[in-house]
Amino acid sequence: MRLNTPTKLYTENRLRGLLLCGINWGGDPSRPSGPEAPSFFSDQSVNNYRYRNRLVHWFELLGFPLITVKGQEGAFEHSLLQTNWLPGQAPHMHDEDIVALCVSNAAPFIDHVRQLRPALIVLVGLALFRALNNPTVLAQVESLMGRAGEARVLQKSITTDGGQVLKAFSIGLRSFERTQVVAFPHPTGSVGLSDLYIESFKPELAPVFARYRDELLGRLKTGG
Repeated sequence: MRLNTPTKLYTENRLRGLLLCGINWGGDPSRPSGPEAPSFFSDQSVNNYRYRNRLVHWFELLGFPLITVKGQEGAFEHSLLQTNWLPGQAPHMHDEDIVALCVSNAAPFIDHVRQLRPALIVLVGLALFRALNNPTVLAQVESLMGRAGEARVLQKSITTDGGQVLKAFSIGLRSFERTQVVAFPHPTGSVGLSDLYIESFKPELAPVFARYRDELLGRLKTGG
């Protein structure tokens, strides 16, 4: 199966890279945007829209800023590959049972995992984390990524210096023998989600991204 991605393929993301997986391709399918030349995920000159830009900002909040200027990027930027679980395009999915839809249409995601063997998967939306942990999907994932550890869903109560209690959202974490999975809230569909709230998970998430980065650089250094 052909990879469903606008990201340019590099040595760093063809195998054991970081797979960023959203729900589906947003926008209005009756008015598709023109094609853009493939580039690295954080390249500010292409795919310049809020969903992508907010994800790039979250990497910075967690201590892993991504270079956005073409020609200045490095191995870490090249290692990211963007896809979506569902191949279709829709402006929103408010009336859909996203978990059930993703469970019944898991084959493309599974095929991406089979082809790319990612070291780290970032699921964009907790519905995807629930779909991944569905027993039917999980069995297929474990056959590729190894035995699964405990699935954790984390929330925090965060109060700003001004006394405002931030709206809480969930972060998902699950380790497999060969792959780590992180699940973010949806960056554009989560109304009231604060950057400060995302940043509050730095103690839990930064070590995950650091291990991935160190493995990537070590593999490139040894030619593995």
